[in-house]
Amino acid sequence: MRWGSWGAQHSPQSLNRFLHQVSELGFRRIDLADIYGDHSTTTLIGAALRLSPGLSARFAWIAKGGIVMPSSPGNFIQGRPDRPGPQYYNASSEHLRRVLDATRSALGVARLERFLLHRIDYLIQVDALAEFARSAIAGGDIAAFGLSNASAAQLQLVDRHVPLSSNQIEFALTHNIALDGMLQHCQARNIEIQAYSPLKDLANIGAELADELDRVGAEYGLTSAQVLLRWLSSIPGVQVVIGSTRLERLQEAITACDTDFDRVAWYRLLSAARGSAMP
Repeated sequence: MRWGSWGAQHSPQSLNRFLHQVSELGFRRIDLADIYGDHSTTTLIGAALRLSPGLSARFAWIAKGGIVMPSSPGNFIQGRPDRPGPQYYNASSEHLRRVLDATRSALGVARLERFLLHRIDYLIQVDALAEFARSAIAGGDIAAFGLSNASAAQLQLVDRHVPLSSNQIEFALTHNIALDGMLQHCQARNIEIQAYSPLKDLANIGAELADELDRVGAEYGLTSAQVLLRWLSSIPGVQVVIGSTRLERLQEAITACDTDFDRVAWYRLLSAARGSAMP
């Protein structure tokens, strides 16, 4: 999300170097969305990939679609092309097909590992969405379909019609509501949780949790940020989405997620985050 105009301001050349470096670190999955960088980031990535034939094959590509921003092409109030429309969600087969085809074309890849509905559209026609997903899988355009920012009820609604591979949600020690319901639903259905914003509110946590992070970090030789990543990656069925564009932070994340972490430390942190002992 922050590779282009929303953050690092990479050029195709600098992004090409960065992709080589993250590949050498061992990263294999890259998460995108059509709206990132005001619809410019996927094109930027494609330009970077074309500088090194074969580079795209090193990665499994995850893309999202379904959010329409006021600045999105073609979003204007009917009959008034001078007036941008509001931000809204569009899960229609036509819209998602356009996003999917445009993403594959921009990246120069035949198939995405996963394609996720970025936000649930309240006007969703689930049968049509399921047909889109089945068609995209059968046609070899995607390997699997999933959701993003979906509640357990929304997952259940869609999963009745098409198997879901993943749900990408905001999930952190400081934002752990997914532990009670969402986690169990996904585990029961073999749906991977992709956890974004794993360091949420790190700069503004309370004294009790800050002290516990320091203690656990000292015990395991990790920084507070690394402890948060290790806590999250300890949960079965959870994959952590790393948003940093700094190589040293990415290496620190690898170290964190590779560090052994016991159950006692995990619950010490959860108790501190919730401000009470487990019932």
